[in-house]
Amino acid sequence: MVQTNVTQTNVTRSGDGQIRSSGLAAVLWATTMLAAIVPTAPAVAQEAQAAVTEARAFDIPSQPLADALITFGRQAGFQATADAGLVAGKQSAPVRGELTWQQALGTLLSGTELSYRLNGSMVSLVAAPPATAYDGAIRLGPVRVAGEASERSYDAGPSVVRGNRLGQTLLEAPRSVSVVTRSMLDDQQPDNEVDILRNVSGVSRVNDYQGTYERFNLRGILADNGYSYLRDGYRILHQTDPALYNIERVEVIKGPNAIDVGQSTPGGFVNYVTKKPLEQEQYVLELTAGSFDQYQGSIDLTGPLNADKTLLYRLTAGYESGGAYTDNIDPLRRGVSGAIRWAVTPQTVLNLTAEYQRIDRLANPGWPVPDPLRLESADALPDDAFYGELTADFVIEEVRYTAELVHDFADDWQLRARFGQEDFKRDTNFISLRGLTDDGTETNRSFFQRLDSEWETITARTDLRGRVTTGGIDHTIVVGADFYRFGATVPPFEVITLPPLPVFNPPLLATEIPVVPGEFSDSVNKDYGFFIQDSIDFGGGFGLQVGVRHDILENDATNEDFSQTSPNAAVTYAATENSLLYFSFASSFEPNWNVDLLDGGVADPSEGEQFEIGFKRGWFDGRLTTTAALFALTKSNIVVDDPENLGFDSLTGEVEVKGVELEAAGELLPGLNVLAQVTALDPEISEDTDAAIVGNNLAGSVQNTASLWATYQLPGALDGWSVGGGVYYTDERVLNDSNTLSLPSYTTVDAFVGYRLTNAISVQLNITNIADERYYVNVGTSGDTFRSTFPGEPRAISFTLRAPF
Repeated sequence: MVQTNVTQTNVTRSGDGQIRSSGLAAVLWATTMLAAIVPTAPAVAQEAQAAVTEARAFDIPSQPLADALITFGRQAGFQATADAGLVAGKQSAPVRGELTWQQALGTLLSGTELSYRLNGSMVSLVAAPPATAYDGAIRLGPVRVAGEASERSYDAGPSVVRGNRLGQTLLEAPRSVSVVTRSMLDDQQPDNEVDILRNVSGVSRVNDYQGTYERFNLRGILADNGYSYLRDGYRILHQTDPALYNIERVEVIKGPNAIDVGQSTPGGFVNYVTKKPLEQEQYVLELTAGSFDQYQGSIDLTGPLNADKTLLYRLTAGYESGGAYTDNIDPLRRGVSGAIRWAVTPQTVLNLTAEYQRIDRLANPGWPVPDPLRLESADALPDDAFYGELTADFVIEEVRYTAELVHDFADDWQLRARFGQEDFKRDTNFISLRGLTDDGTETNRSFFQRLDSEWETITARTDLRGRVTTGGIDHTIVVGADFYRFGATVPPFEVITLPPLPVFNPPLLATEIPVVPGEFSDSVNKDYGFFIQDSIDFGGGFGLQVGVRHDILENDATNEDFSQTSPNAAVTYAATENSLLYFSFASSFEPNWNVDLLDGGVADPSEGEQFEIGFKRGWFDGRLTTTAALFALTKSNIVVDDPENLGFDSLTGEVEVKGVELEAAGELLPGLNVLAQVTALDPEISEDTDAAIVGNNLAGSVQNTASLWATYQLPGALDGWSVGGGVYYTDERVLNDSNTLSLPSYTTVDAFVGYRLTNAISVQLNITNIADERYYVNVGTSGDTFRSTFPGEPRAISFTLRAPF
């Protein structure tokens, strides 16, 4: 019997660990890299009944069935064998979307007159009709048995990276990619981005914008609010915390990445992947109540709209109120989103989405610092102290639309056309604490007003992806073009001086703020991009990826334009199909608009370049994945003051970041799920017109972070219970380039207890910051003194009920 082997692909969740002075991190990194050249013996398949219902992301174009089964094996995480005679001459149907393996395989076989039969942990292809057993079989990978293994997974598996338009899986991408799965989100019940991204290597928080959103460093470089955040691969304006009820997972793609998105910061970007329509009906209600009058509710409805399941939908909605430990903030968020998937033909699929959300909350200016020379003097203030105004509110509205058309050609080529639009509106009323009065008993305050601001982003993309073979060498080629437009209509900030407030026991005020009319200004930035990427498979596990992108940018407000070419390349080696060793080079760029150069010309963009060596590996039949990455990243052409020509700028600034990132995600032992990361960075100012700061750490950077979250599903008679928790460490953060001020390091500990009342209904208790540790996450400074600070969240408890209806 001739057989076609489809071996298991265990893609590691790109983790990263990194090392600057940590001996433990060095040992872990070296050990993981050594495993790259030592193939692992196949693990014994777990004998279990196939009751897997968790959906994965599948993207399999129509192609010869034998090839499609190989792709299915990689994306489903199964080891498979199939009789070559049974599949010979048959063409698969395309498979796309968030599907269970049963749905994906059934769709793949549609029209082939083949089906499959389940026997224990084996799936056998059979002819239909009549049903005829055959000797070949598809062996399931990490199938779960109740009481023997966890039903939830923190391992993202061999799924396609949604923020990577090259169509690569986590294992195939020669760069560090971290994923926080839906199971992780369900267990941790995060309130915001900070709670999610603290699980990811190479990420640290920077500052808070009055409680409406957080800013982050990715690999030591500040992530730009206009360039560094995506939703389903579409660029979004990051000026508020995203609603989480509609998020399936969060991807953090590290390092320069012009090839995917064009202009971008070199640290990487964050991609929020939304929930997609499923073929099976599902109706879920989730309710949460917690500390600080927190109340949340969400619904998730999905299923087919017609009998042949060519038209699927998903509708999600959420409501959140309270949860702020500072008095009077009272945040209120509500939103709704819908998605449609229409299989127009077996080769053509149309995906449509629409989202709306509104946020209302008061501005939170933080606390004054009683002794401006000692940040710890703020420890004397109570957790709920409020120094704002009842009239200083934020109102935020977001509307997003996307449309995607995917068509498979018969000869292994796929065309994907996408369009997305986001409209963002905000009324801004925030308060800044401006230091103490002369007697030190009160804090000065300023009010900043900007009403009726509007931003619009439009993204249009077309990609053609396919496979060719030349001289016995396989090529996967992607050619694409895109257009990005960012427009803003905003008035100037109006600044009003407010009465000072006592440092201790401030009264509650509702100062009447006059509306100051201002003249609106319009600005439009455009980016036209073209790229080509070739992924070459030489056989024997060796591969090469090379690509180049060319961008043309225009700024209508400043009448400036320029073009930029960005290359990338990687050499890869896969000793086994569940491992990848790579060495890569990547580049990026950011515009420098409206820069005052002495010669009056248009400034060249800032550029990012990175060299990275990494290794990804799957263990235990794909239940656990580890990643290690060692990188050197440079950002150059940074705008700094020209000291020889006052009032002009220079492009001589440069920073370098060297680092090691380690990450592990998945099931370490039966029932024990973990997500761990270690990061060590050396972020250094390498060039500047101010010689005194060269060699210093970059302002806002954190050198070391580490985290470990774990949950354990109890065995035997207690298998309905799950327990766990997490430990999170953040090193001190320097606050200025002169490195004279810093925020102290801190460690927090969380806990989790869950109970499954039935197979579908569950309840859980989450406790964050169990020790009620007082720590500070942001400050306002003046010279070498502290003007204000934002404390981290004190101890908080929440209860969650999740049930179908």
